[in-house]
Amino acid sequence: MELSDDQAATLGGLLQEGSMLDAHGDLGNMVRWRTAALVYLRGTLPPEHHVWNCLQNIDQYELPYGHDRPRNFALHWGPLLGVLQGMFLLHAEEPGAPAPLHGEGSVRPQQENDDPSDEGWWPAVLAAVCARGPAGLRTSVAAEIAQRDRKTVRTKLQAAVQRGELSYQDKGPHSVYVHSHQV
Repeated sequence: MELSDDQAATLGGLLQEGSMLDAHGDLGNMVRWRTAALVYLRGTLPPEHHVWNCLQNIDQYELPYGHDRPRNFALHWGPLLGVLQGMFLLHAEEPGAPAPLHGEGSVRPQQENDDPSDEGWWPAVLAAVCARGPAGLRTSVAAEIAQRDRKTVRTKLQAAVQRGELSYQDKGPHSVYVHSHQV
């Protein structure tokens, strides 16, 4: 994916800011970031770009509020952050290498209130797979995005293959999952 230096810098900033958002944080920051991410995508990608398939329902989600705030936040944050991460990976010099946004090399650090059984990470991974297009996404990169172990993420990816959402391309150590829209 060809991005200008300014577009790449903006993308990096959105990823950095988005990775620090928290469902229990300030609603104004969440809404502002969501708007900035959508404006960036609309200004960077043509309407026919495959990424829009990944976000086709994004405007139908309710804004995060009330007791449903964490769930609604994941519906906004996950797909947008995943798409941005997928775009960043396509732009990176080493395809498939996770973006080192934090000192520990994590896309999003583990939060104190993260529930290990919570699958709020799934929308981000699914959107990142979609954004990668035919290049697909390796399990290790998906695990980095999800901040979960590879086994947990692989199980969820394989279930998505069984449901027909994703396909698996066996390429030995470089095997990838590809969104069904891309096959």
